[in-house]
Amino acid sequence: MVTIIKKSKRSIRANKVVLSASDAKKFLFQLEDKDLNIDDYIVFSADTQDEYIDVVGFFSPSFLPTQAYEGFDAHVVQKDIAKDRRMRQTGATITAIENFKVKIQKLLMKMTDFYDDFTIQLSVTTEYNIDSFVITIIFPFSEAKMRFTYAYDLQMLDASIVPMNVEKDIPALVLANITKKVNALFNKQRYYYKKKVENNAKTEN
Repeated sequence: MVTIIKKSKRSIRANKVVLSASDAKKFLFQLEDKDLNIDDYIVFSADTQDEYIDVVGFFSPSFLPTQAYEGFDAHVVQKDIAKDRRMRQTGATITAIENFKVKIQKLLMKMTDFYDDFTIQLSVTTEYNIDSFVITIIFPFSEAKMRFTYAYDLQMLDASIVPMNVEKDIPALVLANITKKVNALFNKQRYYYKKKVENNAKTEN
């Protein structure tokens, strides 16, 4: 778990926000300038060093630089950084990926060619890594999970099903249909985000 200090700019008041690494990334990314006008947000500690590095390394140094806080080195969120410049990786932002998540949920609900209410019960989660993100589709009536790993330019890196013998609970045709629809959704937008990454690389050079 990651501890974020929310420190008032107008008083000595300070609160702790404790989140998982993935939720901490979403929380920090979604901060608005109006939030940062009122409070400072400091990534202060984590359960492990790797977890701390995972969170601070996800963001660009301009958005989350190292600064001293109460005698300790910490990372303090900076205001006036546009959301498409906050992540270390360019391409799809957390906002865009969360929108994809909603679209996937809607796609699954429309797949009424099997199990009637089956798809309505499916849940979709997101997990953000420094170089990739993971979309996980969870089947509520079994231990099955489908995991799709993408780079931020929407190139698919991996697709897996856990456990491997999941076909005994879920027909292979259903799994193939879900995979096809998820990939089609990302492929429609991949050219845009690929060009965005390429253009950003040219600007930096």
